[in-house]
Formats: sequence, structure tokens, C-alpha cells
Amino acid sequence: MCLVSSSVLAAVGYCCWSRSLVVRFHSGEVYGYFNVPGEVAQALFSAESKGTFLNRTILGRFRYLRLDSTTLGAAARDGPGSIV
Repeated sequence: MCLVSSSVLAAVGYCCWSRSLVVRFHSGEVYGYFNVPGEVAQALFSAESKGTFLNRTILGRFRYLRLDSTTLGAAARDGPGSIV
């Protein structure tokens, strides 16, 4: 995951192999979004307002799951294609 400049988001990660986007909020919550096209992920990284982009383009359009430290630890162990 890469730290981002945003008042809402702390870090964002993307795996092109699994098309999974992971977003960590400043609140500490982490969410994974699935089947996200690479172009959408790249647009989020490039957006002037990442929070606005997330709200307008990602939320409500992609299946998601709230992740916890157990989920993130398993993803890190799974190697290539994992959502970290």
C-alpha cells in the first residue's frame, strides 16, 4: 500500500492480478474492493481529491469487504496477487 495525500484516505493499494483495491482510512478502517479495473485504480491514485473520487466512482459500484488484521495477515502470506 502507498501512503496518499488525502484528508480521508491514509493509504491505497491495488493488485492488477486480482483486480483488488485496498483502502485504509485515517480512522484505521481498511476496506477491500473487488473487480476494480486498473484504470479506475489509477484514476484514484491520480485524483486531486481521493475521497471525492472514492465516493463518486467506487462506493456502491464494487463489491467490498471490511478487512481486519487477520485478513490482511493472510493476504500477505498468500504471495502474488494478494491484496497488500
